[in-house]
Amino acid sequence: MIATVEDIKQIRPIADNINAAKRIQPYINDAEHLDIMPIIGVKLYRELDSNRLVLLTSQQRDILLQGCYYDNNTKYSGGLLSAITYLAYSRFLKNNQLNVTAFGAVVKQGDLSEPADEKTIMRMSNEAYRQGLIYLNQCVDYLKFYNIIPRCSAVRASNVKFKAIGL
Repeated sequence: MIATVEDIKQIRPIADNINAAKRIQPYINDAEHLDIMPIIGVKLYRELDSNRLVLLTSQQRDILLQGCYYDNNTKYSGGLLSAITYLAYSRFLKNNQLNVTAFGAVVKQGDLSEPADEKTIMRMSNEAYRQGLIYLNQCVDYLKFYNIIPRCSAVRASNVKFKAIGL
C-alpha cells in the first residue's frame, strides 16, 4: 500500500486508541484500489506500491507522491498521498461508528461522548471526498504534463442522487 495510517493522522486528527489495522487500513486499501488505481492504471500503481521504477524516475515518484509546483511554477499538484488520505478518510468517517456483531450492525458510544448526527457526518465525508478528488485531478494533470500516462483521465465528483422507489 502507498499510504499509511500515519499519513491520514497528519491531515486530520484521529483518536490514538483506534485499532488502525482493523478500523482504518481497510479504507486506505479501498481508496487505493477503487479510486486511485482505475485512474492512474494498474502498472503505475504497482510501480508506486513496489518502488520498482520503470515509468517514473525516483524524483518523479517522490514528486507525484508528495506534490510540487511544476511548469515554471505555474501549476501545482498536492500529491497522490494527499488524494489517497482524503479519500480514505472520507470512507472512514462514514463507516467508523458501525460495528458488525453477531446480532447485526450496532453503533457503539462511549460514556462521555455524543454521536454526531448523520447529516454532519455525511457533510464532512463528502467534503473530504471532494478534496481527495481535487488532489487526484492535480496528480492526473501532473502525469499528463510530463506524458507519463497520457491515457489517464480526470475524475469529477458526480452530482447523481439516488432515490428509493417502491418497497
